[in-house]
Amino acid sequence: MRHLGFDGEMMTFKDFPADPADPYWEVDRAIIVPADEGKTVVINGDVFTVKLRSAVTTGSLGFIEADVPPGIGASPHAHLAEDEAFYLVSGEMDIINGNTTQRCGAGDFIFIPRGTRHGYRNVGEDTAKLLVFFTPGGAEELWLEVGEEATKDNIGVPWSDRQFEAIAEPLKRYHMPQLPGGAERKR
Repeated sequence: MRHLGFDGEMMTFKDFPADPADPYWEVDRAIIVPADEGKTVVINGDVFTVKLRSAVTTGSLGFIEADVPPGIGASPHAHLAEDEAFYLVSGEMDIINGNTTQRCGAGDFIFIPRGTRHGYRNVGEDTAKLLVFFTPGGAEELWLEVGEEATKDNIGVPWSDRQFEAIAEPLKRYHMPQLPGGAERKR
């Protein structure tokens, strides 16, 4: 594998011989989460797998993989304690951004600064795959706290008002207010 160096010249990893006195060569701090690992829960019909908890990243990152069935999504809300980002791996979604909605497709990346009203809905015919990042981490703990075990009876089934009312206290504790309404379509 070849890479450009800072001076623009080509170099390889062979150009960097191991130095036992250099602690970076010996420290293995990377966190690797295999594809089939993580805790899976269902919230409002979406299937979420918490892949990385902030507790193992010294608080810097939380990461969730979401499978969003057609017609399902997250109602408008905001995160007051963290920024959120989405990477849409597959599918087509309407993303609420403030008071507008933007249609997004596979390969699109969405950064949501804390305090921004947002939400999403799968508008495609197939289940969408969405990667969700929180910085700093910690918001993923809400999913673990309020999520239900995934069953064939709750995947793709929107929650009732009663179910949303039941998570009002955890939402408040995690600084995630639910916000009213939809949004105007942005063209």
